[in-house]
Amino acid sequence: MVGDGMTESGIRRIAFNLLLALTVYVALTGGG
Repeated sequence: MVGDGMTESGIRRIAFNLLLALTVYVALTGGG
């Protein structure tokens, strides 16, 4: 079972990247 995208650490890293991107987006757009 070797899969880069579906490992627990991979999912966690993707989730972290999405959260970081969302934070940057909100910061740049003024947060609504």
